[in-house]
Amino acid sequence: LYQKYSAPTVAPQVADWKNCTNNEYGFALTFPESWKGYSMIKKTWTGQKLEESGTVTGALVVFRNPHWTEIKHWQDIPVMVFTKDIWKLVEQEKIAVSAAPIGPQKIGENNLYVFVTPPRWYGFTDDVDWQGAVEIIKTFKEIP
Repeated sequence: LYQKYSAPTVAPQVADWKNCTNNEYGFALTFPESWKGYSMIKKTWTGQKLEESGTVTGALVVFRNPHWTEIKHWQDIPVMVFTKDIWKLVEQEKIAVSAAPIGPQKIGENNLYVFVTPPRWYGFTDDVDWQGAVEIIKTFKEIP
């Protein structure tokens, strides 16, 4: 009943900042000028099996605004990546990836993966420009 993030590993800033294509998982996002120089951070989500003991994990790709600092947090954009089999178990409520009373929000899928945003990923903190992050996630596109 929890979601756990691993320690961040910050990748170098993305060169093609406006149109980001993640070929590893097969998705793309488009960023506005204010996000020029953003970073892509690879993390891991952890979910709890509900009908048996144990956990499952998967990829979490986080996009971070270049203005983000330890003192002034700008809203991150997290994209959780699920295999189709694991996603079916989440939909069947056999795996929980959050303690929130609602599940993650599906934003797309391709031949191999289902992409979601975590429950309550925006608007529940004082992070700056969460509205802008929501607009960016609306540009999400799957790549087969």
